[in-house]
Amino acid sequence: MITSTKFAKIVIIVLIASAVGYIFIVGSLEATLEAAYAIIPSTSVFKHPARSVLTLEQKSLLDTIKADIYEKLAVSDVNDNPLDSVINQVVTTVQALETEDSLQGLTRADLQYHVINDLLKEAVGCFNTDYVAQERDRSTYFKYIIEHMIIKNKPLVPAFTRRETGKKFGGRYYSGTNTPRYTFEELTKDRLKVAEEKLNDLRLHHQQIVDHLRQLPLPPRKFFKGKGIVIMSSREFLPGALVTIGQLRELGSKLPIEVVLDFEADYDADMCEKLLPKLNTKCVIIERELTTDVMKELHMKGGFQLKALGILVSTFDHTILLDADNVAVKNFDKLFESAAYKETKFILWPDLWHRGISPSYYDITETEIGELVDREGLPNGQNYLEYLKLDHRTGQAFSDFKGVNPGQLVESGQMVFSKNEHFRSLVLALYYNVYGESHYYALLYQGTFGVGDRETFLPALAVMKEPYFFSAYTVWLAGFFHDSAMEQFQETTIVQYDPDQVYFYLKSWRKWLKKNGHDTRMPIGQANEDTMKLVAEFSNNMKDQMVEPDIMFLHMHRPKINPIINAHAQNELNYEVYTRRNLGKPAFYSEFGANDWELHIHTVSKWVACEFLHKQYWDKIGIDQKFVCDKVSKYVEFLKQDTKYPDSGILNVLPNIFEKATEKGKDNSKPKTTEEEKGEKNSEGGKYTKT
Repeated sequence: MITSTKFAKIVIIVLIASAVGYIFIVGSLEATLEAAYAIIPSTSVFKHPARSVLTLEQKSLLDTIKADIYEKLAVSDVNDNPLDSVINQVVTTVQALETEDSLQGLTRADLQYHVINDLLKEAVGCFNTDYVAQERDRSTYFKYIIEHMIIKNKPLVPAFTRRETGKKFGGRYYSGTNTPRYTFEELTKDRLKVAEEKLNDLRLHHQQIVDHLRQLPLPPRKFFKGKGIVIMSSREFLPGALVTIGQLRELGSKLPIEVVLDFEADYDADMCEKLLPKLNTKCVIIERELTTDVMKELHMKGGFQLKALGILVSTFDHTILLDADNVAVKNFDKLFESAAYKETKFILWPDLWHRGISPSYYDITETEIGELVDREGLPNGQNYLEYLKLDHRTGQAFSDFKGVNPGQLVESGQMVFSKNEHFRSLVLALYYNVYGESHYYALLYQGTFGVGDRETFLPALAVMKEPYFFSAYTVWLAGFFHDSAMEQFQETTIVQYDPDQVYFYLKSWRKWLKKNGHDTRMPIGQANEDTMKLVAEFSNNMKDQMVEPDIMFLHMHRPKINPIINAHAQNELNYEVYTRRNLGKPAFYSEFGANDWELHIHTVSKWVACEFLHKQYWDKIGIDQKFVCDKVSKYVEFLKQDTKYPDSGILNVLPNIFEKATEKGKDNSKPKTTEEEKGEKNSEGGKYTKT
C-alpha cells in the first residue's frame, strides 16, 4: 500500500512539475522533473531512475496503463486543465497499481519513468505561452492549429508538374496479386520523380509539422465530447444527407447527428434550426467555426479537401463519419462498444484498389523500411520460401516490407474514431489534404483511382504511430446490367461490412489457418482458386463457431440518392435513374437478405421530398415540390411492382417524428408542404401519418 509519506512525495513531484511546468520559458518538463527529483531524498522509492530495458510484456503493460489514463483524460469533464487532470489520473493509477499482485516484474522506478514522465510530458512538456492562449474558444484553437502547424509548414517548392508525376496507375484491383505485383520497381519506374531539392523541402516541412504534433497536448476536452454521427454535406447535397439521416432513424439509431456544411452560404436557418432538430440533428458550419479569414488562408477548393476540415470542427469525440451518399442498412450505434473500436479507437474500411503510394513518400516521412514480413504480394497457395528468394526490388511486393503501409486502399465513405485519441493524426491528414493538389496526392496515389481524402488517414496514423483496425474482410460493387445477357455491368454502390463481426471473423480465420498448418498471414480476400477453396473449407469447419459478417453500408454513389437531383436528368449519372433498378433485379443479391433496400431507401427519399421539406425550403431553392414529389413517388410505385419484399416500402419511424416532437412539448408543429397549402393530397406511393 502507498503510505502517506510516499503519497506526499508523489504529490510533491507532480505539483512542482505543475508549478514550474506553466512557466515554459525556463525549459522543458524534463528539466522540471530533474529539479523535482533533486529535492526528494535518494532513498525515496521515487528516486530518479535509470532507463531500463523492458520486455515486450512489460512494454505492453505500460502501454495499457498509459492508454487507460489517456482514456480517462479523454472522457473526464472535471476540469479543462490538462496538467491537473494528468496529475490526478497519475496519482490515482499509481495508487491502484500498488495493490496489484502482478506487474510483470516492473519496478516502481519503471512506472515513474515510463508512466509519470511520459504522461506529464504529453500534457505540459511542449506547451508554450502561445498555445496556452489558444485554449479559450474553438475558433481561436483551430486558428492556432491551422496557422501555426498547417500553414507555417507549407512546402516551399512548386507543385509537381505533369512531367514529374509520370505514368498513372489507374485502377488495379487489390484482390489480384499478380496483375502485376506492386514491387518497388513497379512503383517507381516511369512513375513520380521527386528531385532532390523537392524531396529535402518536403521532408523538412513534414518533419516540422510531425514534431509540432508530437508536442501537441490533448485538445481541451470542452471542444470534443460525447458520441455521435457526423455527415459531410453541402446545400446541393443536403436532401441526400436527409435520406441518409432518415434511414438511420428508421434503423433505430438514437445517436445525435451533426451535418457539416462548408460555407455560411450553405446555411439555411429553417432547415438547421427547425427541421433537422426533429431528427436529433444539428448543423455545423466550417466557415463559422474557422472564420472566413482562416478559410481564405487555406485556399481549399472544396469537396474532399473540406471534408478533412469538417472532421476538425465537428464537436463529438467518439465519431462515426459518413459521406452524405453512404446509407446504412444496419444500426451501428453499438460500434463504440465493439472490440474492433475499443482496441484502437480508429476503424477504417477497404477500397477495391491497390495502393499506389510512391516510395519517395517514405523518404519524406523518414520511415525506416525493414525486412520482408508479410505476403500480400504472394497468391495464397504459393510457397513463401520461394517468395523470399525473389529480388526485393523487382520480385517482392513493396507493401510486404516492415514499415510500409498495407497494399489495399482505404474507402473513407465511413470511418469511426476518437478525436481526442487520434487528434494528431487527423491534423496530419488535414495537412496532406491542404497540400494534396500540389504535392501529396501525387505521392500517395500516383494516379490510382479515387484521389482525395481517403488515402490520407492511414498514412497519417502510421506516421504518428497510432493504432487502427482495418476491416479487411471484403468489399464489392453492386449495380445493374444494361442488357438482358448480363454482360454490360454498371456499378452503382460500394458494399461494406460490420467491422466488429469482421474483427472476430478474421480472428477465427487466423486461428483456423494456424490449426491447419497454414500461414496465418494469408489474406482472406484474394481472388484465386486456392483462396476460394480455403475460405469454403474454413466456413464449413467453423460454421458453428463464427458468424458471417453482415452488410452495414451501401455507399450509393452512382447515382446518389437525392430526390431533387434524381428528379432532374442533368448529367449521365442521373440519366434515366427513375426508369430502372440501380441495385439489380429484386432479390438478385442474396447478401441483402430479405430486404429490398432500393425500395426502402427511395421510400425514405419520397418522405424527405413530399413530407419533410417544407414550402419555405422549396421557395428558397426555386424548385417545384410537386414536380419532385411526383417523380420520386412514381419511382417508388415502379419499384413496388416487382419487389419480393413489399414490407420494405413501409416506414415505421419517420412518419411520426412531428407528433413525437409535439408530445415533448416543443413548438415543432409540422410545416405545410406546397400540396397542403393548395389543399391537395398526394396519395401515390405509400401511406404517411399526417398531422
